[in-house]
Amino acid sequence: MPSLKIVVINEASLAQAEVDAFVAGAAAWVTGKLAQFWPEVAGTTLRAATPTAPPSDDEAQLVIAPNTTLANSLGYHDWTGSGQPTGIVEMDACRTYNQPWTIPGTHEIGEMLINPQLADYTYVGSFAYPKEICDPVTSDRMDINGFLAANAVTPAWFNQMAGADAQFDLLGNVHAPIPQIPKGGWVEWWDGSGWQNAWGSEITPDMMAYMNTRRGRRHRMRLGHARWRFNTK
Repeated sequence: MPSLKIVVINEASLAQAEVDAFVAGAAAWVTGKLAQFWPEVAGTTLRAATPTAPPSDDEAQLVIAPNTTLANSLGYHDWTGSGQPTGIVEMDACRTYNQPWTIPGTHEIGEMLINPQLADYTYVGSFAYPKEICDPVTSDRMDINGFLAANAVTPAWFNQMAGADAQFDLLGNVHAPIPQIPKGGWVEWWDGSGWQNAWGSEITPDMMAYMNTRRGRRHRMRLGHARWRFNTK
């Protein structure tokens, strides 16, 4: 996936200063951390939507929502009616599970950039693993000058032939490639007849909110309803 223009839409009545800080921190995460291993995202830009500069059809969206049609999920991603990726962060779930919203916010940006339509898979034997880069390390967080962001796996994690000296994630916490499940993560795969999933041995309870069985790939939200609810274009 090439780089994107991403507009952050504040539907949760957050202070503008908080949204602006997220835009700056997420941009630093994408260009300073993620792009070291996924160079195709290096040209990504982020901005906050304003009344005088609303979202345009050529922009991907990250919607900060008070709640959404998918309950009990910190965040998920889909795409807009104009064909652009869109990520949703559920503020009510973030508060319930004591999760700083900047972590699922960057999580969804990372996965929008690398596999926006959930159509890219890595095959191991007869199993198909969606190329979701933050799920395998979903319990992790990284601090970028006080900004809390998600961890993500690197291309090496999707390469069974990668050696033990490869860097498998941004933080260096993972030490083996797919299909090993990192201790703090969650992995899903298609086995030919249905979706299967497994948790890492040390996944934190609050992060299980990401992985409910009704997330985007199996229960697609109605895009028309989403655009009405969030006042998006």
